[in-house]
Amino acid sequence: MFKYETIIFWSDEDQAYLAEAPELPGCMAHGETYESALANAKDAIQLWLDIAEEFGDVIPEPKGRRLMYLTINHISACRLRRPGLDTGRRSW
Repeated sequence: MFKYETIIFWSDEDQAYLAEAPELPGCMAHGETYESALANAKDAIQLWLDIAEEFGDVIPEPKGRRLMYLTINHISACRLRRPGLDTGRRSW
């Protein structure tokens, strides 16, 4: 498993999920679904690492930050709450 941070978000402009590995410059992928964007990102990361190794480029060490982000544009049926931020209905 890769330990490089991967950010996945929906792009209205591209009408697709975009995935990027910011620790590997220019390493991006896309997909029609979140899962396909993640799978394509894994392939892109491996290709990036293979090419860097082939050309003798420096391969950055993973910084160990979050492995994945999901940007949510709309939350309809459920609400995300954090402990201590009770809305008066129920506390965690």
